[in-house]
Amino acid sequence: GKSSLGNLIAGRCIFASSDATRSVTNLDSVFRFEAEDSSLVLLDTIGLGDTELAQEQVAASIRDVALSAPDGIDILLYVLQYGRITDDAIARLIYLTDFLWGPGCLPNLYVAVTCASRFMGAPEEAAEWIKRQADMNWRFKHILSLVGNDPRRFLFVDNPDPASGEPDVPRRRAASRDAAMEMLVRHPRSSVPPFSHATMQQAQMMAAAEHEELERRRREVRELELKEALLRKSAAAEVSPPPPPPPPSAP
Repeated sequence: GKSSLGNLIAGRCIFASSDATRSVTNLDSVFRFEAEDSSLVLLDTIGLGDTELAQEQVAASIRDVALSAPDGIDILLYVLQYGRITDDAIARLIYLTDFLWGPGCLPNLYVAVTCASRFMGAPEEAAEWIKRQADMNWRFKHILSLVGNDPRRFLFVDNPDPASGEPDVPRRRAASRDAAMEMLVRHPRSSVPPFSHATMQQAQMMAAAEHEELERRRREVRELELKEALLRKSAAAEVSPPPPPPPPSAP
């Protein structure tokens, strides 16, 4: 998962990690790692779809983690496991990019695909897999669109647990770390400014304004529907024939 990837890039065990589907990153976890020469800062966040916390808590935690990078964040890594993309994960990603971070985060967004040993050192095969997945899976197609339909903004890693007993673990982990470092170096910092907390705040303000406008329009529609129903009821009452006279009384 994402915490394991963070540990791989850091070169040491900093973040709590697990292969379980439920996140072990919680409100008490360590979220930040900084290299001794300050050349690299890693921020770990709570998982979007693999946590027992409410979405509001997750959003607040991600926002607070962003505050620990006052100069902005160069790369936002969305981590997904090879072969595991669900509707819920897409819904939460849309919430993240549209409302929490806002579209301003997209130039900084990259996708890390874990458990992807078959694509390590095989960029042409990886690009073909990306294209094939986008053609077959609307979820994957949406993710690809968020990174500008650029296969180079996908990072494939093969990061087994050192204690897993799997074969050739040191070489596989070293190759994955090299790929991650290459991605960090390749990112065009000169042309893509860091994503900042101010950008996030602006996105949230715009989203709040859009939500308020949407609610206003919904209220207008409900009022019009109510008026239309009352008019139909009034018209029906006017055209209704009068009730028949009572039958004559018996002599």
